[in-house]
Amino acid sequence: MTKYADKVRKLVSKVKRSESDKKLAWLLERGIVIDGSSYITQLQFEAKYRGKKKIMPYLAISNFVKDNEMVRIVPVHAPKNYTADIALRKGSAKDSSLPVLIKKTSVDDDYPYLTRELARLLGVNQYTITSTVAKLKLKGDSKYHQAIRASKNSDIQRYSEAAKSKIESELAQ
Repeated sequence: MTKYADKVRKLVSKVKRSESDKKLAWLLERGIVIDGSSYITQLQFEAKYRGKKKIMPYLAISNFVKDNEMVRIVPVHAPKNYTADIALRKGSAKDSSLPVLIKKTSVDDDYPYLTRELARLLGVNQYTITSTVAKLKLKGDSKYHQAIRASKNSDIQRYSEAAKSKIESELAQ
């Protein structure tokens, strides 16, 4: 399987031969080395490898490609109140498309409980709820749990009625 890192390496290898690949590599480099207030110019980018036989070792892209887990990314734009679940199956050789299952969901209706609310309803503390959720491995299972991005570093954990029942029965034991 071709990964993102392989594509970046191939792109950088063509920088001296193709203006469009040079521009794309510059944009990738620019996105990686931004200091928060200014970008590197295309001239600064070209100066990094001018006169060098190999280009990749002189770019910040190189460190990014080495240090990050690279997988093939398929962006999916979902309208408000929709989630996108990707189901993989072996298809025919004639059909090279990726099957995508789109299921309409209302987070507030399908996952009505926050951790704090479950703790209050079940008469336990939040730690008990989170440890029970971990024990039952409910996170990541769309039948029981949905994480909602709240900020760059945090998610809001929401749970379904099925999760409440499962946690309740586990705590009753």
